[in-house]
Amino acid sequence: MFDHIVLIIIFLNCITIAMERPHITIVERIFLKLSNYIFTAIFVAEMAIKIVGLGWCLGDKSYLRSSWNILDGMLVMISVIDILVSLISNSGTKILGMLRVLRLLRTLRPLRCSFVFML
Repeated sequence: MFDHIVLIIIFLNCITIAMERPHITIVERIFLKLSNYIFTAIFVAEMAIKIVGLGWCLGDKSYLRSSWNILDGMLVMISVIDILVSLISNSGTKILGMLRVLRLLRTLRPLRCSFVFML
């Protein structure tokens, strides 16, 4: 049940990622930024629940023993870094703005979703 809910959230996140384009209205930009924060918080919570439930690295089914969990963990960290960079760059530091390219790596998350549906 937990995995199905997470897959639905991943699907919704894919929709918001697909909505992003260079020239959008201010309302759309606010919606996408807010949805990015919400989805990142949900994925951080999912990661924390899995780490607590499975264990970090000890045991046969621990979090770091699954390549999907490693991919998800890296993508969650990239999303958190993206949010931190965007907060820093909004305050005046434009040098870190180029790191927003990491945001494109979030599109790897649907690979897990499509792979599960192919099985």
